[in-house]
Amino acid sequence: MNPLDLLNQVKELIEKKDFDSAKKFIEDNKDHFGDYLEQAKGLVSGNDLVNGAVDKIKGLF
Repeated sequence: MNPLDLLNQVKELIEKKDFDSAKKFIEDNKDHFGDYLEQAKGLVSGNDLVNGAVDKIKGLF
């Protein structure tokens, strides 16, 4: 797979809310992402932040 295909695979995993698999996929393929590695990591970390906030809000109720 080329780097853009790898990034698209990460996006698909995130769309399915499968963040753990997305993180593992990035880690397993980090040498093949090229310039897209930081972008892929940013997608996952941004979703971790959102999920953490949602969990905190749920905890209030």
